[in-house]
Amino acid sequence: MYPIIKIKEPQGKFRYSSVPVIYSNQNCKCFYCGKYLQYKKYHPENVTRKDGYTLDHLFPKMLGFTLYGNAVIACRKCNEKKSDRPPTPVEIVKAWELYRQMNMKFIATIIFP
Repeated sequence: MYPIIKIKEPQGKFRYSSVPVIYSNQNCKCFYCGKYLQYKKYHPENVTRKDGYTLDHLFPKMLGFTLYGNAVIACRKCNEKKSDRPPTPVEIVKAWELYRQMNMKFIATIIFP
């Protein structure tokens, strides 16, 4: 049985100072495949680079979700593969637990039946 998920857009802007916090709380690994990511390989704007990692919008930006409370670290390959696909319930719960561990507000509220 899946949890009940309520999505709410948090107010405020994402702070790029949160990148190291998310990176360390994800144990330096890609959110999706678990591959180790070197911290210095963060390439947020350089789309021509195929190495390194980026911030991924768990709930797609194309669907109107901003970055705040909606970011995970992903290798470029996984980020491109996911593209504009909405997250699975398992991914939502995993991200919710990550944000709870960091004491940050996540975009979704999870209710376990």
